[in-house]
Amino acid sequence: SEVCPAFKFAGNGYVSEARAGDIVNITCPTDFTYHGPAIECSWVDKYCVAYGENKIDPDYCYNQYNLTLAGQGLTDWPDDVDPKIMPPPTAAPAAGNGGMPPGMGGANMANPAAAAAMAQATNASSVSKRRRLTTALPQIVTPDHLSCKDESWADLDFEMTVVDHSQQIDNKYPWSIRYRGITTFKGQKVDLLVTTSKDNISGKPERTGKGSAMGRININCTNTVPLKFQFVKTLTDEPLVMSKVFFTVFDIVDASDPKNDKSVTLAGMQEYFVTQSTRVAVEQLDNGEYTFGRDPLAQNAAVTPQKPFSEMSVKEMWSYSVNSSVVFMFRNSSEFMLYVKVTPGPDGRDFEFTGWSEVAQIGRKVFSGPQKAKAAKFSLPEKIIQPRNNTTARLLLAGICLTLVAVLGGAAAALRIWSRSSRAPVTDHENKEPAPLYTAYPCKDASASSGTE
Repeated sequence: SEVCPAFKFAGNGYVSEARAGDIVNITCPTDFTYHGPAIECSWVDKYCVAYGENKIDPDYCYNQYNLTLAGQGLTDWPDDVDPKIMPPPTAAPAAGNGGMPPGMGGANMANPAAAAAMAQATNASSVSKRRRLTTALPQIVTPDHLSCKDESWADLDFEMTVVDHSQQIDNKYPWSIRYRGITTFKGQKVDLLVTTSKDNISGKPERTGKGSAMGRININCTNTVPLKFQFVKTLTDEPLVMSKVFFTVFDIVDASDPKNDKSVTLAGMQEYFVTQSTRVAVEQLDNGEYTFGRDPLAQNAAVTPQKPFSEMSVKEMWSYSVNSSVVFMFRNSSEFMLYVKVTPGPDGRDFEFTGWSEVAQIGRKVFSGPQKAKAAKFSLPEKIIQPRNNTTARLLLAGICLTLVAVLGGAAAALRIWSRSSRAPVTDHENKEPAPLYTAYPCKDASASSGTE
């Protein structure tokens, strides 16, 4: 039959069975894609069973089919190329079409043993003493020519973005922040527009904006704040559907101060990533959403740090950060919602985020769906994933810098991971939150006529 059989390549790639003239369907594992030209099942060669070139019977010739570049297969047999000659097997050929090796069409051997003998003779030698002009035949695409590569994505570049603060979109969204030029997608500059229906959400609005490589929103509400993240054409409100994008939330569980813990609820992500030693508890709700926060029943003593950040080593700080953060992956999305809950304080709480981070590389990947989450260990690629726009991916441990923080008139050395290097000094809330001097309130919906939540 005129068929190219299915096979696997490079461990996880798969080439589907195809008939002659069909473009072959090539599939790769999740998060990987085939980066190569179209492949076709094509006529590539001819074999004849005979005792010599002068004794060829067309009834005992057959075509061979294999993979080639699309459009490169034979349509007619070249006049200046001799077919391959195979000596007849010991079993006499019979009429019919059974027992032929895969990828071979035309006349066939009915006897499977005869077909096997014929295939063995093909691999061994040919009766022909002449040199075949094989340059006139198509080049065959073999499994080692095929590969699955890391799927590209839109990298969110908070380092280079320009921030437009607190613009009112309409009566429904009294607050917004726009990260201009956060990425480029299909040649189009993209903005990340963040809005909320709540009013006066920040304790210190001046802290809202960005660090050198991350975004920051200061929140100070006793109730949950809904944050809508939208990808839009730059300087417009026109949505753009992003084929794949990563979004990291830092320090959901804060190692230095549990009052800085956050609870983040969302849905719609295809995957999320946490480390094997994560301190972030994950709960799937009945409506299909997921909530990420501190596990109140956690027995891990590492949940509570044994010493302040100023006394931690670089390795300890890095470990606390990656084990307290989560990466979400969205596919074919123009927007997503995060419902964020914090413990209010006089200065508010900083909600910090970026795009791809190292947690997605060193952690485990969990496939999330509307019914049930499917967990699997993340298999590390051979190379670090490269973003679509060819900028350097910012890793949590790409660099470590020293930040001097004034403490009670003195100076204490504090190390900050590179992607959080510009983070504003953290207030010592244990000593600066006297209850009589501060009262927190729920943030109201801008569209609500009266009452509170």
